[in-house]
Amino acid sequence: MPRLLLVSQRPIDLHGGASVRWRYLLETLPELGWEVDTAFGSGDPGGAASVLARTRSRRARNALRAGAGVAWRVLRPLGLNPGLLAHDPLWAVRGRRPIAEAIARRRPDVVWVTCPPHPAMFAAAAAAERAGLPFVLELRDLWAGDPGLDAGRPLLRRLQARAVARAARVVCMTPEAAARLAELHPEASDRIAVLPNGFQPVLLELRGAPRPPRGDRAVLAHAGTLYGRRSIDGLVDALARPELRDRVRLVLVGGINDRSAAKLEAAGDAVDVDVRPPTSWREAVEAMRTADVAVVLFTPGDETAVPGKLYEALALGVPVLALTGPDSALRRLLERLGADDGVALHDDPPAIAAAIERLLADPPAPLAPEQLAPFDRRRVAADVAALLDELCH
Repeated sequence: MPRLLLVSQRPIDLHGGASVRWRYLLETLPELGWEVDTAFGSGDPGGAASVLARTRSRRARNALRAGAGVAWRVLRPLGLNPGLLAHDPLWAVRGRRPIAEAIARRRPDVVWVTCPPHPAMFAAAAAAERAGLPFVLELRDLWAGDPGLDAGRPLLRRLQARAVARAARVVCMTPEAAARLAELHPEASDRIAVLPNGFQPVLLELRGAPRPPRGDRAVLAHAGTLYGRRSIDGLVDALARPELRDRVRLVLVGGINDRSAAKLEAAGDAVDVDVRPPTSWREAVEAMRTADVAVVLFTPGDETAVPGKLYEALALGVPVLALTGPDSALRRLLERLGADDGVALHDDPPAIAAAIERLLADPPAPLAPEQLAPFDRRRVAADVAALLDELCH
């Protein structure tokens, strides 16, 4: 049986975008003819903020803050986001040794790296090239080409081009991401493949499960971390409007960023909100399944991404409130599926309120499983296996 080495800077069992996707693939690919080994870094799920929070020494904390200030002053003039330094960029070099050792020990036929964190692409590309092995670069989120990270400047593109040049295939999640990558790296356009994020097949079976009785307030649930530039400002303002403030409870399952915490504090009693700590995937799914409406958010500045929770909400048959940008992949996907009743611009509270009222007054019927088939992870796993088979023949 051919063997795949999966590389990630973070362990797959941490919470995050790679976790549920790759745990399913690790279980399913052997059934499709591929044995899978793994090479993981230790990772830091909280990034630089987590390091700062764990640092007890005041002197060390001040040094970390000073370092962050220096990074800001150095990177901002280059058009780069200092957040690029949050996830150990030196792993691009330090990661080569453990990957090379895993290659020597496991003798894989293909090396596959899943990003973010993005420094792993450089470590895996170098180790695979030295071993003479086919290399697959999976970009679940863009690095170069994300305006929030590089502001359209060429430095990240030039760095990323080194890993792309070594890749037998570059995998991304949406057609919009594929188009952006082809613009950045036209020489690799015939090596770019779309293997979407998706949902576990078991979620379709939960559609008919009993739901708790609806209380005096409808429940809107967002399952997942509010990180980086993601914002619920428009949603909070919508829920504070007179037509909704006594009718809806907002449930946030997962960590929230400082911006969201400040917005909720400012809203006070005008919004009924339940903030729950990060939890297991199954508990997050249950919170979404039992809600009246599932909330999904796009990341401002990145019009190519579709949140993974969208696919899960659609599989569960829960009405979706999608807060989007003016030209986002999230909006276009829902329009193609005919499931755009709950689409609204993320910064337009009246439009968000109107979308919520539509979904509550006349909930749309769940999409047929046939419509969702391209996002069923059984299909995605088969496509991954087919890509791997192609590289080995």
